Amino acid sequence: MTDPYSPPAAASAPPIRSGPAKAPGIHRLAFVAWFFVIIVFGAFLNVITDSALGGIVAGLLLLVPASKRLANIGRHPMWCLLLLVPVIGLIVSLPCLILPESYQYHRKLDLAAKIWLGIILCPLALIAIAIFTNL
Repeated sequence: MTDPYSPPAAASAPPIRSGPAKAPGIHRLAFVAWFFVIIVFGAFLNVITDSALGGIVAGLLLLVPASKRLANIGRHPMWCLLLLVPVIGLIVSLPCLILPESYQYHRKLDLAAKIWLGIILCPLALIAIAIFTNL
């Protein structure tokens, strides 16, 4: 028989989900710097060789930083292989450019991510408006 004067058993609280002190991989600013340097290098190589060699070289050079950045935002690093596919590569690189560090733990966008989204989505919205109003 239980003692009626004893305090009720404390309900166990759900575990708090917290991330590591430092996320693995490279952070957004380092990836953005690498991304633009490699893209400019690929465009320069395209002009010099007069072929699509620059795009292939740029895609291969971007695999390692992209895999580290994908690990930083909580995605599997093997997704970086999709960077070699032309249109899908752009879609895979967008989270790498936009999402803040350790995104898998807090699922919130910071101010820089919101600015990046505005920079990327505003021209796309204007293009969509132009296309649909001229049909």
